[in-house]
Amino acid sequence: MKHLLRQLANAFRLSMIDRYIMKKFIGTFFFSLLLIICVVIVFDFNERIDKFTGSHAPWQKIVIYYLNYIPYFANLLSSLFVFISVILFTSKLADNSEIIAMRSSGISFNRLLKPYMITAGLIALTSYLLGGYVIPQCNEKRIDFESQYIRKQQVTDISNAQLQVSPGTIAFFQSFSITTRRGFNFSLDKFSGKKMVSHLTASRIEYDTLSDVRYKWKLYNYNIRHFKGMHEKVESGSQMDTIIEVEPSDLLYTRNQQETMTTPQIREYINKQKKGSFPRHRSRTELLLHPLFYYLSHLCHQCQLATPVGSMDSQFHLLRNQFIPVQKNSQMMSVNILLQPSLIHNHTDHP
Repeated sequence: MKHLLRQLANAFRLSMIDRYIMKKFIGTFFFSLLLIICVVIVFDFNERIDKFTGSHAPWQKIVIYYLNYIPYFANLLSSLFVFISVILFTSKLADNSEIIAMRSSGISFNRLLKPYMITAGLIALTSYLLGGYVIPQCNEKRIDFESQYIRKQQVTDISNAQLQVSPGTIAFFQSFSITTRRGFNFSLDKFSGKKMVSHLTASRIEYDTLSDVRYKWKLYNYNIRHFKGMHEKVESGSQMDTIIEVEPSDLLYTRNQQETMTTPQIREYINKQKKGSFPRHRSRTELLLHPLFYYLSHLCHQCQLATPVGSMDSQFHLLRNQFIPVQKNSQMMSVNILLQPSLIHNHTDHP
């Protein structure tokens, strides 16, 4: 931490007081977060120990499960504990009359905000990078463990799956196996307006995992009918390679699947939805960097420091400080439980 503070001091021209406040801030934040994580793990393990023993889960996998669970839960509660940390260590500074000494020495209110904002920015950036790129990989292992040993529900076979691959192109799989990436009784219909222009059927379809080209499929015993006015052209064969803009993962949506996606992956998934995977709905997605919440909670709390003690404004600021961050954090937690960290909310509207 000392080496990091030296580098920040050189980059942002921090004084000794700035480094002191940042050290208190970071230390209080990680200490309080570590305490709550330990408590959560103890209660969670005590609640699930019967399921672990009943499913004969290996202890090595249980340890790995909680190692992957810690980053997810820590990032989920990080915003709340930023708020709690600011209250704890700033109150301690005020009790020791350090805030009064800083203001008496000529440090302005805006200058006093500098170490708070820099630390908040560092925590916010770290939280965003972890939630958008690192934690989804941990979530993938965590969800696989829960599906295998806790819920014991692993769906690998799909029946009667239909989706819009692109505007005017409808694909249908009567049956498909995610494990073997093989399906049976496949059909692909293409429309121009309200008229069908081609109808493709195949008794078997396989996704080519060895190909360098994305979306490459192999069709077996295929039959293609082309319609042009009153005329019809028929093509058939035993095998054909073709490009269909759909992947096996698009056919199956599992619970909490979005938590395993990184920010680029979830943007791509949203683009697929808008492109036509769900033709009867219009997906409206709002991406919001939740690190902005850190700045909000800090500014609200710092307003209390600038207000004379005992005034009505001070009581109002204190009440506002207690309400706004908790309200924002509860909204974020309720959404983050269902959605990937970088995706604040994604709701569909019927046209």
